[in-house]
Amino acid sequence: MEDVIAAVREGISNTPIGKTFTINFSGRPTPIRVQIVFSGGWALDFVLPAGQPLEIVKGADGYLKELSITLLDRTGPH
Repeated sequence: MEDVIAAVREGISNTPIGKTFTINFSGRPTPIRVQIVFSGGWALDFVLPAGQPLEIVKGADGYLKELSITLLDRTGPH
């Protein structure tokens, strides 16, 4: 898991401002919970359906305070 965290950090850092960084979630289909906290107190909390990538357009440095990605348990028919 540490390798994944390092790859996401590096990918966001290396993405030019105004360009999109995409995280694809492969493997067992599961919903993904994303929590983003920005400076100034703004926060986003949402769930991506299984198989949907997360696309982040990079803004100026210093505004993204926290990014949390959680694989949720799959519920419903198997």
